[in-house]
Amino acid sequence: MLAKTDYKVLGLIHYAEKWRESAQTFDFNKIENNLQAFPTMVKEVRARYA
Repeated sequence: MLAKTDYKVLGLIHYAEKWRESAQTFDFNKIENNLQAFPTMVKEVRARYA
């Protein structure tokens, strides 16, 4: 099994963990915040790995 750092996309991993936590607790405010943060996160990943 690969470690979290094998692909060096910790930002994406942290984002996914926030989604998991929000979904498990049905925290709709956090879900909305995660949705709003998604475009910025995608830009950061693209800038770093494109």
